[in-house]
Amino acid sequence: MLSNQEYLQQFTNALEITDQVINDLCVVVKGTDSKAIYATATHNRIFNCDNSILNNYVFPLEADNYKHNQSFVEEQEVINTRTKRISFNIHLFDGQVQPYLCTKYPVVNPANNEIIAIYCVFQKIPFSGIHHQILRAYNIYRKASQKTDLERYKLTKREKQVIFLFLSGLSSQEIAEVLSQIENKTITKSTIDSLFTKQLRLKFDAYTRQGLFEKLMESGFDRYIPKDLFINIKLPITDLTSY
Repeated sequence: MLSNQEYLQQFTNALEITDQVINDLCVVVKGTDSKAIYATATHNRIFNCDNSILNNYVFPLEADNYKHNQSFVEEQEVINTRTKRISFNIHLFDGQVQPYLCTKYPVVNPANNEIIAIYCVFQKIPFSGIHHQILRAYNIYRKASQKTDLERYKLTKREKQVIFLFLSGLSSQEIAEVLSQIENKTITKSTIDSLFTKQLRLKFDAYTRQGLFEKLMESGFDRYIPKDLFINIKLPITDLTSY
């Protein structure tokens, strides 16, 4: 029967071998105290760090507003519930601010059923919404043939934010509420409605919101996320359930 320390060593040894075979494995193993025990080479490259993080707390770079305590809470939930936790994150990842998923699993020593570590895997999100991929897969909207000419539209910061949230399926009221919380000030539904009518529909030569949606999809705007909309955030997400 392996002790916790022996089993953890065996676990990280196996992970090190896997890291040599799968060269894009972005993983860090943390102890139950949330300090790093092992990190793959890809993790260190993507987060621009080295093995000096071992035996220390791992925090994202450029994390001015990133709530560090969220990671601690998340990891304690993994330990207490003995279940995985998934979060949607946006901050510096592989050299640029972009969205990615982090899934944290409890590592259990089968000899005594004790949780001895937390296995954290990071994955870049290749698309903004599954509904967009369904529409494209069935040729409801043609795939943009080339990179979108963003300079052509001269979009403001607010327009970029609204486009992203609009393509994510939010109504004017919901967009206003999200932006109000992000910016900590009141933004009304009428303000968002006015932006649609007086700015976006004119810029994209669209007579209706459905027409605007089609123009945005055909231009490939579902592939873009405003870098200053969600900066340094961590949002818990749940699994999809088939029924």
